[in-house]
Amino acid sequence: MDQFPESCRPLDPAPNLEVARRYLGLLYGEVAEGYLNLCHFDGRPITWYPANDLDALAQSAVVLGRDCNVYHSIGLRSQEYFAALSEPENERGGSDTVVGLPGLWLDVDFLDPAHTKTNLPPTPFDALDLIDELPLKPTLVVHSGHGFQAWYLFRQMWELPTDEERATAESLVRRFQRTVLAKAEAHGWKLDNTSDLARVFRVPGTLNWKNAEHPVPVKIVSCSSERRFDPVDFAPHLAPDAKLPQLDAELFSPSGDSGSALSDDVVVARALTANDLGKFARLWAGDSNDFGGDASAGDMSCCDTLAFWANRDPLQMDRLFRRSGRNREKWDEIHYANGETYGQHTIAEAIARTARGYSTSYSALARPVSGEGDETCDAFVDAAEPAFASPQDEIADLRRALAAERAKNAVLTRDAGRLDQENRSLRDENQRLQMVHSKQWRVITNQRLKGVGHTAVKIHAEYTSALEHAKGENGWVPMTIGSDYGIATGAGKSAKRAGSDLQKLVDWNLAEKRTETVQLTDGPDAGQLRTRMYVRIKDPNGFLDDLAHLDPQQPSWGGKRVPRCRDHPHAEVIRTTAYMCKECGQIIAGPTEQAFPPEGQDVPSEMAAAPKTCPNDASGEEAAPEALTDLALEDPPDGTRCPSADFPSSAVDIRTLDGQLDGSGASPPDALGPAPPSIGNPLHDFARQLFGGHFIEDAPA
Repeated sequence: MDQFPESCRPLDPAPNLEVARRYLGLLYGEVAEGYLNLCHFDGRPITWYPANDLDALAQSAVVLGRDCNVYHSIGLRSQEYFAALSEPENERGGSDTVVGLPGLWLDVDFLDPAHTKTNLPPTPFDALDLIDELPLKPTLVVHSGHGFQAWYLFRQMWELPTDEERATAESLVRRFQRTVLAKAEAHGWKLDNTSDLARVFRVPGTLNWKNAEHPVPVKIVSCSSERRFDPVDFAPHLAPDAKLPQLDAELFSPSGDSGSALSDDVVVARALTANDLGKFARLWAGDSNDFGGDASAGDMSCCDTLAFWANRDPLQMDRLFRRSGRNREKWDEIHYANGETYGQHTIAEAIARTARGYSTSYSALARPVSGEGDETCDAFVDAAEPAFASPQDEIADLRRALAAERAKNAVLTRDAGRLDQENRSLRDENQRLQMVHSKQWRVITNQRLKGVGHTAVKIHAEYTSALEHAKGENGWVPMTIGSDYGIATGAGKSAKRAGSDLQKLVDWNLAEKRTETVQLTDGPDAGQLRTRMYVRIKDPNGFLDDLAHLDPQQPSWGGKRVPRCRDHPHAEVIRTTAYMCKECGQIIAGPTEQAFPPEGQDVPSEMAAAPKTCPNDASGEEAAPEALTDLALEDPPDGTRCPSADFPSSAVDIRTLDGQLDGSGASPPDALGPAPPSIGNPLHDFARQLFGGHFIEDAPA
């Protein structure tokens, strides 16, 4: 790409009349008639200028550009159109009023705080590199302030006096921009589609006021005025359209042969009067109620009808769809990786589904019967095949086509049956996986397994996978615990912990394991001994169900789940710990105490050693060692209570209070009781769900 002219590098924030004149002269310098307009999108009136008075247009643009954004219309409008405008200051014209184009254009923004989009080329250099990916280089490049406008100017103004020629130009602009947008998407960028003929661009020499505090000038940064093109020069460089292979040869020639001999109005009239119970009339008006409100299905049906009456002519179908009540912005949006728009794809699908179109003649050999007028009979012909010499030839051909369609339908029916069977298999597999996942979740959430559930789920998954791949022998499957791909890694545990979990499964009679020691016979470690472990699950189908309901009744209990006094629920709970000789009952060390607040958090506090006396001995003398062992250990009724007249204090067997403080373990025998009702406090209910209702009761309101 041409380098930036040095004169264009300084971006002084001031309008430049000479730049505006030069730019407009390059685009419209040889135009003898027609009208252009300036607009602002801020409530100011639209101003119109003759295309042969570019100096007035440039001066007005520069004056207006001192305090607002200024845009010019790309396409020319005719003098008749301008004269017929009732309020020219409020109308700038649509795509269907354009009668001339100076060239093709691109609008490539780059990442900038002025843009809300973030999936843009990250730097101006990336934006220019994207433009440079096209084989054809632009005539001029305009720095619009926060992006680039690239122009590919024609050798002369492309005049569009008819709807057909205008549709050809629209198709060219769309395909040209789709090509660039597809290249941008390959980089992960999303550019705006500016392919409508009513598009307006900024005028170089004015200012870009998108950031009102820091306006930037719009300048020409690259220009090669001798580089000009004809519309047909672009065809070899456009993105290929596999669905419409015949378009390229005719796309840019207004005089090219059309697939339909009917005008647009006649096609619509015949489609509207067809015997379809008014279906097409509703579709033409934009109604999709026949398809349950599915607008895409309605678009497809509308194009199917147009494909028949337009004899599968894609350009005429596109023109007609844009006239219908179904036309919307989605029609020109790119929906496919090959750059194909939604409209292009819908038309291609309709053509592919329509084997034969409508034609008003058999062939040039057919002649009207004398006295029956000048029109020949209607017939259905393939747009790609020659016409028939007689109705009998056409009937014979239709019969052959019908046989071919029946054969095609038979193949499609067979394929549909195969796909339906595959779909059923996938549904069954999906249901099976859902059931397995549900069982795995129940195992993991079984708190009575104390964390063994994660390891068990991983072992079961590895075991069933090995059996499916025929890696086991007599139900024994090789399994690794501690490697990078072993059970421990998959369960997120250490190898020691995972091995302990596996041993628990064996102890619970759910699985078996054995080891073998083998000597390596080859490789760099030949001669060394290796130990291999094999696992067999006794009931692979019921393994997860058994674990989900298993209660191993482990003997330990959690120190954090502290019993609470029902008479004084807010009081601290003291745990006493001491070391005692089993033979004589002599307390060797301690006792020490830990205080637990009502919230259930363990806060250790060392207390002074209590005297070695029996709590019930009023004399205060030291009790005999056997007195400690002969004390009654009667459990208080209905849970743990403070000593009272009805229930005097009794000795506490410290062995019943020794437990782990890691939250695991079964319930202490004196802490069980009916679960208290919920008081409506979600936090307390959740805590009770986590730690058990027997240990953390709801505080009173």
